[in-house]
Amino acid sequence: AMQTPLPRITSGVPVKQKSGSWTEELQRRMWPAIADYVCSQTTRHLKHEDPNVITEDLTTQMKDQLAQIPMPNPITAAWLNEILKIFWPVLGVNLEQTLKKFLLPVLRAKLQPLEPFTLEKCQLGKVPPELSEVQVLENGISDGWVDLFVHAKWHSDANLALSCKLGTISLPSFTLGLPLYISLHGLMPHPPFVRGLSVYMSDAVLPPSHVVNTLKAKITPYFGINLQGSLRGIDQEVINDAVLETLNGTLEKAIV
Repeated sequence: AMQTPLPRITSGVPVKQKSGSWTEELQRRMWPAIADYVCSQTTRHLKHEDPNVITEDLTTQMKDQLAQIPMPNPITAAWLNEILKIFWPVLGVNLEQTLKKFLLPVLRAKLQPLEPFTLEKCQLGKVPPELSEVQVLENGISDGWVDLFVHAKWHSDANLALSCKLGTISLPSFTLGLPLYISLHGLMPHPPFVRGLSVYMSDAVLPPSHVVNTLKAKITPYFGINLQGSLRGIDQEVINDAVLETLNGTLEKAIV
């Protein structure tokens, strides 16, 4: 039996030979739609008590910015840090909300004689954290199927001000370094494809003077605050120690 010949294509979109694989070109063309979805989902889940903070204009701006930087292969720290910059207007204000709810109860528990406390300002600034390149650990540290290491650094231009019965102090900046060990557990054949993850720190958080500019800087957590103002009769080192103790206690509950 004779087969009907396939019709010849005499019109249509001409194919242009480009460098790179077809998967790269497919990803490049799909990326604007992916960026739209990611931004919409992020702003939908990160609600703010003030509806004028996360607006449609802000979401549109984030979508436009994200659409301009397709995900590279492999994913780099430079690309992840650009993503943090784009999403920081949303992530930052949500962290501020969390800090407001968390800070005053902690201060009342640790420094009860100084009550009443009033949080005059609580702004984390416009500078987001920075991430190092993510590394796969050759020697596993868990029973997960992959163990990763990443170093997060945050030199914040914060604007926090707190008053109590002994005076007012402000925090115009702080420095944070967190080396994190991340283990992924359990593969699944459907999203999110991972049953869970564990996050570890190698040590307690130390003052920056013990860590920065030393060999420990990449593997030891540190946190430093730049306090301004004064509380009558209270040494600022007492406040620094209270903050570090609180931070370590909080991280100990959240990070194994």
